[in-house]
Amino acid sequence: MKRSSAVRLTLTGTVAASLTAAGCQQSETTPVPVPTTLVSTNQVYTNNTFVAGSGYYHAPFRAWYSHPFNTYWPNRGYFYGGQWWATPYQGALDPSRPTPSAVLRANGTRDGYAPAPVSEPGIVRGGFGSSHASESAGS
Repeated sequence: MKRSSAVRLTLTGTVAASLTAAGCQQSETTPVPVPTTLVSTNQVYTNNTFVAGSGYYHAPFRAWYSHPFNTYWPNRGYFYGGQWWATPYQGALDPSRPTPSAVLRANGTRDGYAPAPVSEPGIVRGGFGSSHASESAGS
């Protein structure tokens, strides 16, 4: 009789695993909402405006960044203009228009897409197998 209870446990585990797998497959096909707000050089933005998919607008620097303006983190300092500083920003915070390159970066990061970084001329960067490629290049 112990054999039947062991079989029952095995079947229960199999049924649970197949239900879990079916649930995962369904969630993978569920569409993800796409942000519709694009940023523009024609629009004036106030400091710290948040745009989903772009980040926080730092008006004095005319671009979007990952953290709010003047965010403070212990051991790092204050974040503004894409860098960490020892003191908070003290300048004017007037609304501004973003630079064309900031708009391209902000709109390009949507839907999980980020433009590839530009390498310096003459520098070859590789992924998997790059050690083989660099050995071949040196031959």
